[in-house]
Amino acid sequence: HMQAQQIAHIHCHYATYPAFAAWIINRLTGIPYSFTVHGHDIFVNRAMLTTKARGASAIMAIAEFHREFLVEKLGEWVRDRIHIVHCGIRPERYQPQPKPAGERFEILTTGSLQDYKGHPFLIQACSFLRDRGVAFRCRIIGGGEDRPMLEQLIAEKQLTGMVELLGPQPETAVRELLATADCYVQASIITPSGKMEGIPVSLMEALACELPVVASRMSGIPELVRHGETGYLVPPANAAALAEQLLYMRDHPEEAAGYAARGR
Repeated sequence: HMQAQQIAHIHCHYATYPAFAAWIINRLTGIPYSFTVHGHDIFVNRAMLTTKARGASAIMAIAEFHREFLVEKLGEWVRDRIHIVHCGIRPERYQPQPKPAGERFEILTTGSLQDYKGHPFLIQACSFLRDRGVAFRCRIIGGGEDRPMLEQLIAEKQLTGMVELLGPQPETAVRELLATADCYVQASIITPSGKMEGIPVSLMEALACELPVVASRMSGIPELVRHGETGYLVPPANAAALAEQLLYMRDHPEEAAGYAARGR
């Protein structure tokens, strides 16, 4: 079919099955191909990656971190064929909204309820805030297989009513919720299998809304959130450091607002 349609090039997203399909088509027809790497497709599953990379006319990476990761795993030969194409959003859909000052500190995060999102560390950080007498509410947008575990953790930490699991939400609801937050958190981690973020789009949405953000210093995140310039970075899997940074953001709202404006 591709030959009949005179397809000149194939581009696919993810270096796993999509790139494998493109490699097969190239072997059968000679049609050149390229692919974009995002995250788990190189961090976790690297089956035939060298073969697919050598056969590709170009490789797109969503972060500089991904290029260096591929160079480390495959060799210096791959560097020149990798092009950085950062993901993005439509900023006009995410506008800063004035938020009246409230009595409690409103924390928000968006992400599937999976291990690499680091939600347990955010919940642990919330328990530290509670122990320090901070009035806050933390809302977590997203669904996933870890929900029962997170519900149990919230109950064990006696955070019911302070930490809320909102489930999956449409984009319109996410925009509305961002407008009610004082800050946005991305508590991502690197799992034992090596799974981790690329650059979370949810962080871009928060920055576009001029929200102060705190995120884990890992993967491609520092290419978006520059510590002391467009937001705050903390070590991954460190609930105490995350709690301290949240306290600092709450106590230094003018500094946080300046970073948020540069973040947008």
